[in-house]
Amino acid sequence: MSDKPRVPLRKKPSQERSRSMVDAILTGAARILAKARSETPLSPPEEGRTAPMTTNKVAEVAGVSIGSLYQYFPGKKAILEALLERRLRDTYDALLARIDRDNAASLDDAVSALVDAFVDMKLDHASVDAGLVEEALRQGLTGEAFSLDEEYVDRFAGVIDRWKPIVRDDLPSDVAAYVLFQGLRAVMVIGSFQRPRLVGDPRLRAELKRLVLAWTRAT
Repeated sequence: MSDKPRVPLRKKPSQERSRSMVDAILTGAARILAKARSETPLSPPEEGRTAPMTTNKVAEVAGVSIGSLYQYFPGKKAILEALLERRLRDTYDALLARIDRDNAASLDDAVSALVDAFVDMKLDHASVDAGLVEEALRQGLTGEAFSLDEEYVDRFAGVIDRWKPIVRDDLPSDVAAYVLFQGLRAVMVIGSFQRPRLVGDPRLRAELKRLVLAWTRAT
């Protein structure tokens, strides 16, 4: 968690029109970041690259006036924080929903669904996530990238509990959830910087499944 205070919205959107405007601003910011990394989404940030996102550019792409943007966001950093939280929630909610949906009687099927979900969540939105990470690093928002971890690891532990009939009896759900959630995410995120070609390599997906199965399977 970051010790820095969060940059709050100037005001919270309470009506449908204002919520739509905030959504348009965040969508516009995501489009800018995705476009900046569309050709090389799974590659490290380039030193010296000019930041593609400005408040004026976001307002232009979102189709709102700069004055309207500043009604809700005091600056670019606040937009990035809000977009980062939205992307994390969208990603992790979809991840948990997919795991629950694919929860099977077989441990092999359950682990396959888990690993596929983690790999696919990285690949499906590679451009916007790469651009967002790059801008977040520029703005010192590394702590914000982990701000929802506790909530989602706890929710993931509930999934592990439901797997109890098919995993080791002595596997603690809270520990398993933390190790799997953080471990698989680290492979995807760090791998996209250090070994980008491996992230989309089917061999990596296969070996991750073997690794998780070996750890969770009852002997």
